[in-house]
Amino acid sequence: MTLYLDQTLVFPNRLDNPMDWLSPYSHRPLYVEIGFGNGDFLRHLAGSLPEGLHVGIEVSQKCIDKAARKAAREKLDNIRLLFGDARFLLRECFPDETVDGVFMNFPCP
Repeated sequence: MTLYLDQTLVFPNRLDNPMDWLSPYSHRPLYVEIGFGNGDFLRHLAGSLPEGLHVGIEVSQKCIDKAARKAAREKLDNIRLLFGDARFLLRECFPDETVDGVFMNFPCP
């Protein structure tokens, strides 16, 4: 089951690429976490840096659902989640020089 909680889930195949992440929001800087798993680090980062926009990329629908629920419960409106392969999404969905930092913690082989 896919949850649509506020603007948390983003489906790039339904939007123009590359996406304009920052214009509808005043969030800056823009951080991306690849393979966020249960979303703990992403949520910690979003809570620690509320002025930033934090985008998580994950290939597991189960992880997307869990992280979306937790972000909604914690009212973290500066998190966006992308479902798919980061190799494609980073290249196609982020305009050049817009990402301020990329995190990849304990990647699965």
